[in-house]
Amino acid sequence: MSAHPIDQLVRSNRRTLGIEINAEAKLIVRAPKSLSLEKIQSFIFEKHQWITFHQEKLRQRQLLKSQQQLPTFLDRKQWLNRYRYLAYTIIQERCTDIARQHGLIFKQIKISSAKGRWGSCSPQGNLNFNWKLILAPLFVIDYLIVHELAHLVVKDHSKRFWAKVASMDPQYLKAEHWLKHNGYSLDI
Repeated sequence: MSAHPIDQLVRSNRRTLGIEINAEAKLIVRAPKSLSLEKIQSFIFEKHQWITFHQEKLRQRQLLKSQQQLPTFLDRKQWLNRYRYLAYTIIQERCTDIARQHGLIFKQIKISSAKGRWGSCSPQGNLNFNWKLILAPLFVIDYLIVHELAHLVVKDHSKRFWAKVASMDPQYLKAEHWLKHNGYSLDI
C-alpha cells in the first residue's frame, strides 16, 4: 500500500523505476510498462521519507515565496486580508488532498480569527481554522487539518478519535509537541 498518492504515472520502455517531485510538489512516477502497480506502490512506500521531505521542502519554499510577494507597506486590514487569503488557499489545498487520501468529505472551509482555538469541525462537516496557522510549519498545519478531519468520523476526543488521528498522521505527536512549545509565538 502506497503512503503517497501518485499524481502522474508515466509508463515507458525504461528498465528502472524512478520518482520525481515536480514544482507543484506533485509525485510523478516513471515505470517500465510491464511493472505491476503493486510493485510500484511498494517502491513508493519504501521511499516515503524521501517523498515527504521533498514535498514539504517545496511547499515551504512556495509558502515563503508567496509571503515575499506581499507588499511591505500594508495597513493592518490589508495585511490581515492577505494572510487570511494565503491561509485559505493553502489550507483548502491541503484539506482537499488529505481528505481525498483518507476517503473523507467535508462541506466547506472557513478561516477565522478565533481566540484560543486552532480549528473546529461543525456537526454539518464545516471546517474552521485560525488564519495564524499559516505562520506554523507545514507539518503542524497538516496535523491540525487531520485533527479536524478526524472529527468527521469521531466527534469527541476519545481513544477511538486519537487512534483515527494516529492512523492518518503517525507523526502527529511531533506537531503537538511543536504547538505546546511554540504555539504561543503565533499569538493565539
